[in-house]
Amino acid sequence: MMADYALKVKSTLEHPSASIIEDCWQSHYGNYPSDREPFGGKVKKTLKESEIDSVPLVPPIPAPWIKSSSASSWKYLLPYKNKIRDHITNLWQERWDYCDTGQFYRDLHPVVDYKIKVLIRPRHKDVQITRLRLGHVRLAEKLHTIGKRPDPLCTVCHEPEDVEHYLMKCSLQEQLHRDLRKYCSENNKCFNLKSILRSNHCSHIIHEYIKSSGSIL
Repeated sequence: MMADYALKVKSTLEHPSASIIEDCWQSHYGNYPSDREPFGGKVKKTLKESEIDSVPLVPPIPAPWIKSSSASSWKYLLPYKNKIRDHITNLWQERWDYCDTGQFYRDLHPVVDYKIKVLIRPRHKDVQITRLRLGHVRLAEKLHTIGKRPDPLCTVCHEPEDVEHYLMKCSLQEQLHRDLRKYCSENNKCFNLKSILRSNHCSHIIHEYIKSSGSIL
């Protein structure tokens, strides 16, 4: 979004924000803390790192910043937008690959993308499944990590109670295991944690089981 806005401003003659980009971003966006990079600086840095030295001007139209332009009138900016997006995605992927946290979710989705990976409705269902995908649920291992349980073990199986244990191994959740295994078998999917948490239908099975059992995760 930031790059799109900067490209449009730089390509439009007499745009009211043009002087802001070149001279005084702070007067438009307010004073930034000394340890925070100004918005204008981020835009200039992104364009430079994307190796975009200049942006062609759009043919002038009356007050383009007031009258909305059709998408077709900005098509000439598409190569520049793609170049910036590729650059930002590469930086994002590199940080994701070497991040010290989020390994559980990174195993499910190792490649970053602008697209929404999973869209679940209603909201409460989305929240529950997202917690499972992130590993932030009220199971013994997580509760032990944050100091709410003396040990990370399942009270029945006496094994570490994490998301994989709950969805695939715990003897208390045998009905859930059977339903998930049946769906995976009928649809030629591997019965593993990655397949289960990436499947919308498995997410539905899990949510319905949690709701019917009265569990709080």
